[in-house]
Amino acid sequence: SFMKICDMLIEDVLKELPQHYELPPRETEWIQKMLNYNVKGGKMNRGLMVVDAGVLLMPQALQDNTLLCRLAVLGWAIEWLQAWLL
Repeated sequence: SFMKICDMLIEDVLKELPQHYELPPRETEWIQKMLNYNVKGGKMNRGLMVVDAGVLLMPQALQDNTLLCRLAVLGWAIEWLQAWLL
């Protein structure tokens, strides 16, 4: 589902931060809370619209789970960008 993709993206980011940026655990926890509140706490209109538009433009996406997941990742990229701009 769309929400599960976001959970996977947040998990990936939280794994990368301490390894590549030497981010302390306290700051990593803050980023997790911030992403859950600011990104997942919204209406997700933009992100869901990306998935819906992708399915309308490429009906085969309904048959291809990989393509559907890629559309969801793109939708979450839009949601993360919007949360960052607020």
